[in-house]
Amino acid sequence: MDSPAASATIPTRSPAQPRALAPGPKTRMSSRILPAVSRLLIVDDNADIHRDFRKILIRTPDEIETREMEQVIFGKAPNPDDEPPIYEIDSAYQGEEAVELLKVARDAGKPYALAYVDMRMPPGLDGIATIQRLWQVDRGLQVVMCSAFSDYSWAQILEKLGRTDQLVILRKPFDPIEVMQLTQALTDKWALEQKVLKYVEDLENMVAERAHELLERKQMFEFILESVTDVIAIVDEHGHPHYTSPSYAATLGYKPSELAGRTTLLADPADRSKIDAVFRQVVQTRNPCSLRYRAPHRDGTLHILEGTVRLVELGDDGPTQLSLVMRDVGHR
Repeated sequence: MDSPAASATIPTRSPAQPRALAPGPKTRMSSRILPAVSRLLIVDDNADIHRDFRKILIRTPDEIETREMEQVIFGKAPNPDDEPPIYEIDSAYQGEEAVELLKVARDAGKPYALAYVDMRMPPGLDGIATIQRLWQVDRGLQVVMCSAFSDYSWAQILEKLGRTDQLVILRKPFDPIEVMQLTQALTDKWALEQKVLKYVEDLENMVAERAHELLERKQMFEFILESVTDVIAIVDEHGHPHYTSPSYAATLGYKPSELAGRTTLLADPADRSKIDAVFRQVVQTRNPCSLRYRAPHRDGTLHILEGTVRLVELGDDGPTQLSLVMRDVGHR
């Protein structure tokens, strides 16, 4: 008789590795490791059932040796796609024991792909309660519920376990082909889901790294702008401001927050036509152009600003924007 938590492991072949994302600089890739062997958990109070599953799913050393001899005799090169799946099977004889095994496997980073759970396992948890507890520990676990009795209707099962694609019902006595087909299909499904989860986790890590880099660059850019004494503004081709630098406060007495929402650049109305003409010239020629205009200070004086207007290149589909870098050259 199998002892509780008995484990059977067959030497593994080298599986095809999942295609990994190309990591960018400093990108922290997922720590999720995809297993080479599909791990199964059999939950049944009958030791004979555990032996049946091992007989159906685990290849004996003689079978492995026979297959290798056939390849040598007939000159067949090993083809991983033709190799039977390899499973590692653990046994639990009660629902509570299965839950503990699942926790240990999860914490060790060796999760089970599939559990076969019997419906009746006196005196402990029944199959439904066991599955509920198993999914509380690992929601990704695929489950086959085995029963020779109709303890629950399908409506009752849905009510207790919910609508899910991770549950299949197998009636006893089961056919070995059914067990082999279900095991391969559900472990393949589990492996695919793990690859998707790993891909998503890698993407999330990559996005987080890029966001952190952008934040660092933004903070550096803001530090540089705060240290510059020149007045800097970004406007559209009609002169509507999109950005004004912190140096506006020292030069003209206005904080950038006070200039937010303006529809025109802070300038003397008498110089508006000259400014518009320079903007049109820069947009049409795409060449920098010098500009000199008067801007009102908070104290009522006019300051003379002098500098250069350049086109901001944002690509063919980007909006037309202009940058102004101006220096205070005097006031009256």
